[in-house]
Amino acid sequence: MDAAAGAPLSERPACVTYGATVGYQARAHREAVAAVKEFLAATFESRGAARAASSTDAPWADRALTLPSGATLKVPAEWTATAAPDGVILTDPERIVRIDLVEVDATGGLSGAIAMAWSRRYPGFNRDELAASDSPGREGWDLFRW
Repeated sequence: MDAAAGAPLSERPACVTYGATVGYQARAHREAVAAVKEFLAATFESRGAARAASSTDAPWADRALTLPSGATLKVPAEWTATAAPDGVILTDPERIVRIDLVEVDATGGLSGAIAMAWSRRYPGFNRDELAASDSPGREGWDLFRW
């Protein structure tokens, strides 16, 4: 109950604010990137070593996939790749992580491309982007969106 208005709470009461405050700290970013890289290296190294030790086949090797647009990417051999008309769906061996790569026309801008990709994979999915920040690209990427 909204005491000031003397009415039931509305979907967006005046006393509630929405959104996020976003800030960038270079040191925290470097530490987070280093921690993620260390985690991924340790995770995939231990899985690869365990599989190679238990297998008489050649060690696991990355494989190249070609997307409908002709773009290529490397995927760990033990991951499942499921073709889709507009991209590919990658799933880790334990089926915990799913990555949908969806190729869309980005002439409507980045936000429009993201919305289009979501609608192709999950029709009816409609969430407003509350906050986003674009950063210049690096390490081979054109742009980073946070």
